[in-house]
Amino acid sequence: MYKEPKELFMPPDIPVWTRALAAIDTSPGNLVVTLALGHSFNFPSPSVFVGSSRIYKYIGSWLSWRRTWAYAVANKLGMGTLPAATAAQWRDLLSAGWGAETVWQKLLIHDNPATPGDKPVGSWPIMDSTTETTFLREPGKGPPNMVHHGREAKKRKKHRENAVKMFEVYMDNPRLPEQFAWREKLIMQGQIDQIGDDTCAEVLWDLYEHNFRFEILALDCVVHVDEWKDPAWAASRDAAIQRVFSGNTGYFIGDLPTHNEGLADEDLHRRLPYLESFSDVCNLYPGFKQSMRIEVKMERLDKENLRREAELVKLYCQTFFNHLGRIPTPPHRLPVARGCIQV
Repeated sequence: MYKEPKELFMPPDIPVWTRALAAIDTSPGNLVVTLALGHSFNFPSPSVFVGSSRIYKYIGSWLSWRRTWAYAVANKLGMGTLPAATAAQWRDLLSAGWGAETVWQKLLIHDNPATPGDKPVGSWPIMDSTTETTFLREPGKGPPNMVHHGREAKKRKKHRENAVKMFEVYMDNPRLPEQFAWREKLIMQGQIDQIGDDTCAEVLWDLYEHNFRFEILALDCVVHVDEWKDPAWAASRDAAIQRVFSGNTGYFIGDLPTHNEGLADEDLHRRLPYLESFSDVCNLYPGFKQSMRIEVKMERLDKENLRREAELVKLYCQTFFNHLGRIPTPPHRLPVARGCIQV
């Protein structure tokens, strides 16, 4: 059963989503098909950060990569398979840290074993790479002076090599910047102490939201794999999915909002237009019922709209598990920190 992680820097959960995740029937018989796609994340899974003793290092590594990776994803949007990595591959990349030495060298030469604190809080499955990569390294490009002992060391070596093969395809320059910015804060190389809990909470919210948005798209492409081959249908469906999100920025997020909006809005009446769009997407999922449909123009008691919202979210979460074989990433509300959200 899913349990929301409890950390000081966790952005607040949305109760209707937490209840729906806990209600997912994870029986193997529910799986329509097992796809490697479901084991991957277009942005780092929050499970990589939560519960890890290295969270500040991971946050610093991710912020130094964030712009480059977002560009790689945006460049592939609408052109087929988007860049994605397993939680294990993301952990390998973020463990390398940032600095003048190329990340690929650091990944391959250093063991970077998981620390005792590197365990997820909650019920996220931490999945290792389960698929063969189609990208081959150039001859003679292997790491020098490697010494490994035992089966576990060989397994770790293979994971790191897979991570390098995957990431170097999308990111041409493996050298990370010596400084990076998050909102108004400038953080210099190696100064992890500048990354506080406020920054962790904001970055985690950003990762929850980005993964949530891209996962809706990924699920739809799997459920309606044949329909997405029709350009006209794909364009219409893509527009419908983007209407689920607030901010008019599509699948990407610009600046952090100053208040909760969209599906995360605390006010039901402000949330209804996005729920209507969400029901327009879910109405093509197996198991959708007309009694789940939400329409702003139809006046109903708040209690009835809340019931329909709960049924819609539950349908989405179960459909995601059935088709992609894992728990979906839920949206969260903004953290109350440094004026990030008005209270």
